[in-house]
Amino acid sequence: MNTRSSFLEIETHDRELEYELMGGPVSLQEGITHGLPDGSKLAWQPGPLRKAHGLAKVLHFVLVYGRDVSAGVLGSYFYEKLKGRATVLRLDREEVQIEKGEITRIITEHIEQND
Repeated sequence: MNTRSSFLEIETHDRELEYELMGGPVSLQEGITHGLPDGSKLAWQPGPLRKAHGLAKVLHFVLVYGRDVSAGVLGSYFYEKLKGRATVLRLDREEVQIEKGEITRIITEHIEQND
């Protein structure tokens, strides 16, 4: 399987989101991965700490997917996890509105660019 990867950044005030996206591990460490419904994998990445009061936490992940990935399944998955919980989503530094159709569209574009 020919794999590709995209860098995800998610800004949130929800302290549980990071763990939920990774399948609920007891702790997070570099290199931990979580399988997604379509067979893709989400790999957690440590990021700089932002300790100022009121600032959103920035979560860092690498999304690893194959050529035959279902953009619709991935878009739905991320939308359901992020709606009302994340303030910003970036895919390879491109800010994406947290709407199912928009997330799916951007994932589709990234898959097509990598073909």
